[in-house]
Amino acid sequence: MPYLPEDFLQQWSNRLVITLIIVACLDYWHRTRKQNGNLEASAAISPRKKEVDTTERNHRPSRLLDELEKKKVGGNETNDATKSLGKQSRASGEDVKLLAKPAKNKSAVSTILRKAAPNTKSADNVTSESNGNSLMQATTNDHPGMKAFHHWQDVETSLFRIYTLGRNDGVQVVPPYVPHSYRGTVPIFLDVTNATNIPMKVFWVNFQGRPIFKGDLGPDHRWTQTTWIDHPWVFEHAETQEVLLYYIPYRVIPTSGRVNTVSDDGTGQHKFSLVPPKDSQSPYWISVKDNVLPFPAVDNFGTFLLGITWTLEHMSRSLSPDDPSIDILHKYLRNIISNPGNTKYRRILVRSRNFAPIWQSALRGLLLAIGFVERGAFVELGCDQELPREWVQEVALLSYLLSKWKEEEQKDVVGRDQPEGYDGFGRQGFGRAGQMH
Repeated sequence: MPYLPEDFLQQWSNRLVITLIIVACLDYWHRTRKQNGNLEASAAISPRKKEVDTTERNHRPSRLLDELEKKKVGGNETNDATKSLGKQSRASGEDVKLLAKPAKNKSAVSTILRKAAPNTKSADNVTSESNGNSLMQATTNDHPGMKAFHHWQDVETSLFRIYTLGRNDGVQVVPPYVPHSYRGTVPIFLDVTNATNIPMKVFWVNFQGRPIFKGDLGPDHRWTQTTWIDHPWVFEHAETQEVLLYYIPYRVIPTSGRVNTVSDDGTGQHKFSLVPPKDSQSPYWISVKDNVLPFPAVDNFGTFLLGITWTLEHMSRSLSPDDPSIDILHKYLRNIISNPGNTKYRRILVRSRNFAPIWQSALRGLLLAIGFVERGAFVELGCDQELPREWVQEVALLSYLLSKWKEEEQKDVVGRDQPEGYDGFGRQGFGRAGQMH
């Protein structure tokens, strides 16, 4: 071991002693400060605590029972005392277990206990109001309308085809596609009816992005054309060359039990009509009538029942009747019907294991139509107040229609003919020339 001089050891000893003294002083200072803070907090709370203790002592049910025992209970006196005790017990909010002292008149005590028992339903309501911590963001139990459903339906149907209407107010319309076609193998049979008085020209956008004239489409005539997935089409005004419609098929539309989307040769069919706009002040030259995938949603779904009916039909194209999400949704609906005043059944975490598959499928349309609103990480129905009876009846109607849909689908889904390429996206290829009828 190397030799260390005495001066060196003395210096380090002094430093160690000084460090220990500083640490002790800091520890004492922190403890003193913490004790002073606790004393100040206790002094601030004590007046309120005394007031609460005094109130509880004045309204304590056990004290009232002692007074009732001291009195000689008569007929009318017993009833009056019992009524008074019941009122004060409810006002205090104390637990019934505090009523522990025996009373001479057993019938009077049983009456007191029965009246003092807390009302769970009213207690829940009072708690939610007094705390001021409302879980539901809505402040009234008014149906939010169909705006969210309209947005969802427009997005859902755009997975199969895109309509972009030309405008008559000078606003430039951007085509909804990469402006050229691609080669592929999945065909589409296009069936378009001109139900306006506007003569039209039909163009196909080729592989280099140039419009190729395919023919004329006069008023009250049909245009039939074999095309391919992802092939853009343009309909122009024959006289003014104004663009009336950009159209592109993205996917083959599966057929359902009520709506057929298969042409005579087994090809998937996209069928729609070009019609005058409903509003004379509309900024568009024309409108589109599509019975399979209605467009736009705001013009076709004015009530929740129309939205539910179409969504159930659309579910036949994308959802199996044996999907477990359907039974889980039934449980959610039954909980709401049975407990319209309990918000925990009407405020659902979107990413939860059970609910996420529902929200990511066509079942979302049913919930949006019935009035569910997405707010952050949750979807909510109504506000903190009990759901109105009319709204509960709408939820019950949805549950019934969903059950009937499942029963019918289980019978009809077997043996249903589907168009070529209905189960995938596919790519496009060369098509034959179209013709007007």
